[in-house]
Amino acid sequence: MESLREIKKRHIELFKYILKKNGISYAKFQWAEKHDFVVGNLDKLTESERKKFDVKLGSKTIPMRTKDEKKRLNELFNLIIKRAKISYTDYWQLMRDDYVRVNLDMLTDEECEMFNLNRKIVMRSYDTIDTEFLTKKDLAEVRRQTKELLELLLKKTGKKRKDLIEPAYRDFIYYNSDVLTDSQKKKFDKLVEYQYY
Repeated sequence: MESLREIKKRHIELFKYILKKNGISYAKFQWAEKHDFVVGNLDKLTESERKKFDVKLGSKTIPMRTKDEKKRLNELFNLIIKRAKISYTDYWQLMRDDYVRVNLDMLTDEECEMFNLNRKIVMRSYDTIDTEFLTKKDLAEVRRQTKELLELLLKKTGKKRKDLIEPAYRDFIYYNSDVLTDSQKKKFDKLVEYQYY
């Protein structure tokens, strides 16, 4: 059984491996995280501090090209992290863990084995497919795959399309019946019941 120290070491190795696979240095990762943290927490500064550092609420970017700009970003980061009452060590641990979690899907089965990661393939629920940010091409591919997979599952389970559609109709009726008046509901006597209270 792995010790806690060995698990932490493996997690750090995985983090470094994913950084390398993405072509990002640890320094570049840290600068990006510091920038995003500062931009997201400018409201933790007083008005005079914002003037001193020449930043405004709602700023989306803070320059960090020159040595002086990077020094200013570091000062802002250290000040805000103290205000947020987050330990520096805990913050970086959270950022590394989050980065790994977001990038795990890029690993191959062999790479998962390398890092002793078990993974199971599960289908996404409909609401986890973020269609809002898909390109037209990707959206068309999601629709194509959905139709193809549906046909395969219907064939494998012996179900018909109407077996899926009828329950969906009934659910839609049930969850939207509050927009009907009682007299409208009475017309559909086989679909209603009476509750007494």
